[in-house]
Amino acid sequence: MGINREGYLAGDTATEKSYADLFIHEYAHIIFYSAPEQVASYKEQFWTKADEAQRLRLEQLPTSKRFAAQVKYYNDNYSRFVTDYATLSVDEDMAETFVAFILEDRPVADNVKTKKINFFYKDSGLVKLRQEFRENLVELELI
Repeated sequence: MGINREGYLAGDTATEKSYADLFIHEYAHIIFYSAPEQVASYKEQFWTKADEAQRLRLEQLPTSKRFAAQVKYYNDNYSRFVTDYATLSVDEDMAETFVAFILEDRPVADNVKTKKINFFYKDSGLVKLRQEFRENLVELELI
């Protein structure tokens, strides 16, 4: 895994938090690459036909129009996704939701977005990993 450090400002809290989010996101891809059954379960529970149709539409759009379409879909489905980037694919949805699982307190609201976050709490290994991440992030003063 590689990260472009151009623009990284050591000692700048916002930059360091942004990079922590990025590392957690990319780490999630590694975890779920090795857990296709978990990805399939997540997709079955949370990824709708409309989401898949949107993913395909985004792939067909020119790059210059993709971001606006992605943001619009997110705004129209705010209670279902943790970020606009999560609307791109199941893989990105899981990775972005995993970041929320690690960084945020356990949600109590009853909507799809919180059900996605709570999906990860069903896996004791991920809960343990969450605790380890959080301990390190607290030590680094990033949460």
